[in-house]
Amino acid sequence: MKIIGLLIVLPFVLLCLPSCELGKDDQQATLTVRLVDYPSDYEALYIEIKDVQINYTSDREEGWLSLGRMNGGVYNVLEYTAGKDTVLASGKVEPAAIRQFRVVYGYNNTLIIDGVEQDMTTFGNINFERDLIHNVNIVLKEGFDYGLTLDFDVPQSVKRYEEFGETFYLVPVARLYMNATTGIVKGRVVPGARRFVSLVKGNARISTYSNEQGEFVIGGVQEGIYDIVVSSLCEGCGVEDDIFLHVTEDGIVESRITNIEARAEKIIDVGEIFFYIPDQGN
Repeated sequence: MKIIGLLIVLPFVLLCLPSCELGKDDQQATLTVRLVDYPSDYEALYIEIKDVQINYTSDREEGWLSLGRMNGGVYNVLEYTAGKDTVLASGKVEPAAIRQFRVVYGYNNTLIIDGVEQDMTTFGNINFERDLIHNVNIVLKEGFDYGLTLDFDVPQSVKRYEEFGETFYLVPVARLYMNATTGIVKGRVVPGARRFVSLVKGNARISTYSNEQGEFVIGGVQEGIYDIVVSSLCEGCGVEDDIFLHVTEDGIVESRITNIEARAEKIIDVGEIFFYIPDQGN
């Protein structure tokens, strides 16, 4: 079946309200919600996800419906990078316009830094039942399968403020996108190493890390022409500008490929991108 949708960028906060089950009907659409992660330098971030809910109305109190098959539990979101994902929920839904969407987070959340477990808390002034319930406009049609991806942004979700001591705060932030109007760009940095990889279009940027083999996958890419930039955050790195690499004004070594066309429902494989820093041997 076809997959249809649009891109939405949303922050998420902890939400915990009772919900009801979706009704059954032969003339329905199918909605599957997957979790992926925007990478981070933290060792692990375990978050509790209790439910995924939709609302066909604009009522912030009533009308919330849970997807039929929910894989609730505690997830290390940093496991789902470089093309990996996991299904949070899937179910039959009424073919109509969804007006609101939310993830119900729990309180069993833990951050791992250098092997040390850090408990996380939330801001005391957040009303979990009312604040930051987001409006969307996703039109579902009878007989179609819809794939919705929740792209969790760890760097934006973990907060620490000196005036509050050593406490880490969790304020979940994520991109939510439907797969049909977006594409995927993948490739491999050679030699294989963990590098920062970005798709750049004007001032817009979508980023990830390659894995230890140099492989990377960037999903949720709107149609258009992009540059791919592979970079190292070491300043200078002893590299002179050459055919493959150059040093930016900020001292960042990068390799750039221009004019990569992203297309909806297509996987664009850019192949190998050379990025070698001689004095580091990788």
